[in-house]
Amino acid sequence: MRPRAEGLTPSSATLPPPLSDPPLLSLFALEPGILAIMTPLLRVLVLMLYAAGFTASVPAANPTPPKPNFVFVLCDDLGYNDLGCYTYPSKAAPGPPPPPCPVDTNYLFLPAPNSAYSSTLPDNTLTPNLDRMAAAGVRFTSFYSGGPVCSPSRATLMTGCYPYRVGVNKVFSSSDTQGLHTSEISVAKILKTVGYATAAVGKWHLGHRTQFLPTRQGFDEYFGIPYSNDMSPQNLYENEAVLEAIGADGAKQALLTSRYTARALDFIDRNTNRPFFLYLAHNMPHVPVYASTNFAGRAEKAIITTC
Repeated sequence: MRPRAEGLTPSSATLPPPLSDPPLLSLFALEPGILAIMTPLLRVLVLMLYAAGFTASVPAANPTPPKPNFVFVLCDDLGYNDLGCYTYPSKAAPGPPPPPCPVDTNYLFLPAPNSAYSSTLPDNTLTPNLDRMAAAGVRFTSFYSGGPVCSPSRATLMTGCYPYRVGVNKVFSSSDTQGLHTSEISVAKILKTVGYATAAVGKWHLGHRTQFLPTRQGFDEYFGIPYSNDMSPQNLYENEAVLEAIGADGAKQALLTSRYTARALDFIDRNTNRPFFLYLAHNMPHVPVYASTNFAGRAEKAIITTC
């Protein structure tokens, strides 16, 4: 176990040389033990990316196929039961609902074992678009995160390592001077070596000092807030500069989701002629929860619980 956060023991890791097609096949060749240090969720993710890149190159008639594009969407504090495809009843999971969890006295909200289920909408779900994606793709029902809180779990997502191994063993606050060491090898750094455009949009939470921002971790561009939306100061960053002060203004926070989405779509539109990796990390539904006027009030009841 080697602590690698800035201010502790610097990492001696170095970025591997440029990789050849397919990217993940070469990654496995360079790092034969990489799966051994990954959490189960990351093993599944990397194996899926490996399959997408490697199997496409099997036909001899097309020795140099286009590289696949990757869009990774992460929603802060989104619960297992917050999507229609994971609630009861639903087409994917018919049957009786699970028992309700106890009321959390820390919040004045109702427990919601069927939080994404709607009795009024035609398809009985509050998340029809995500449900369609699940129906057309793969729905996982058993997996592990690298950690139960923000910074450690995101360190695992970016590096494929257990958070303690890269020195990220707590949630970084806005007063912290540490962050994910820039010598760590992130998925964005690896993809850049094979010609990918890379962008991070939304919550980062792996260090807000300039030397720890996404632009120092393999991302060509960054647009977002570098930590949780309940920390201060709340500043919206464009790459490495403060673009706008958001503060505790609910009206400005209510627009974060739509602004992140617009920036993500803009990045995709600007990179239609090259492979890209987009990491879209929404601040919501982390508390305090805000929604734009287009979506506010559409849920039938408050849905924040701790179980």
